[in-house]
Amino acid sequence: MKTRKWGVFVPPSGAAREVMISVVRTMDSLAESISIVDSGAYQKTIEAMMAPQSIDMAVDIWNQNWVCKALEEQWTHILVGALTPISVHTQKLLKLLGITSVHWFYEDFRKVDHWKYNASYYDLYCCVQREPLTSLLGPAYRFLPTAADSIPDATILPFDKKQFDLAFVGMPTPYRVEVIEQLIATGFKIAVAGPEWKQYPSIAESVVVDGWVNDETAKELYNLSVMGLNLSQENPAQERDFHQISPRVYDMAASGTIPVSESLSLGDSFFKEIFAITFSTTEALIAIIKQLTPADLSYERLVRNRQIIADKHTYRHRILQILEWVEKL
Repeated sequence: MKTRKWGVFVPPSGAAREVMISVVRTMDSLAESISIVDSGAYQKTIEAMMAPQSIDMAVDIWNQNWVCKALEEQWTHILVGALTPISVHTQKLLKLLGITSVHWFYEDFRKVDHWKYNASYYDLYCCVQREPLTSLLGPAYRFLPTAADSIPDATILPFDKKQFDLAFVGMPTPYRVEVIEQLIATGFKIAVAGPEWKQYPSIAESVVVDGWVNDETAKELYNLSVMGLNLSQENPAQERDFHQISPRVYDMAASGTIPVSESLSLGDSFFKEIFAITFSTTEALIAIIKQLTPADLSYERLVRNRQIIADKHTYRHRILQILEWVEKL
């Protein structure tokens, strides 16, 4: 096996950035030689020096900067997180330099369309969705879902020690608001965490964290709840084949709560591995929860869920899979 020297690209902001921060930690723990390229830090610094500000110019300067860094440090590979602003011109240059390039596209292909323009320049294009990407991307395509950030050290709380029926972490959307309002109206005790939820009077009293929620806080909240709720941004009723499951579902199973999610084709195989609740409508979910028995609420099931995540579904497993694919190129 030849020695690898990686350039690892971290997106500017948001959930996409959080995924790659977890990837960086994982690659470091695997003793991979990595050089971190933080697009957010570069972009803010360059834009601050410009008058008037120009995002396009900032991206061009940033691309020039890291290409020089790649040459100086003699990179052999790059791993690029979704939404990282790398230009097509730069990707062509990488090809000429013989640098193996890997992209992890963990966004929705229907909403983020840069895969149409940059996929052909990557040796591996890892996606969290299947068709039509499987067909459109050809040999470079690999299916690679996200994963749990880490396995919590905290002991899983038994069901009689939990404080909430359900916990939801994320941003509000009309669909999410509708579902959570219906659950609250039914009488379930729900913990909601995330920015902008206080503006909804029927939900405001259930908000336990008003703002951005880090991974550790989310895991603590899941452990305090019987069930963790995963909701797509929009109602997936007509497009169940396209909606991906959030990385938070893996964190739920690792943290000691029962994952609850819409029934999604991309999550079918995972939900069969663990103890989880899937539903097609809010009314169906309410009926399922009301029918849960003491046998269903088994502490051993929570422990088993955590072990399955530890054995198969952490970022370590995903990065090891990428490394295996890279070796076969």
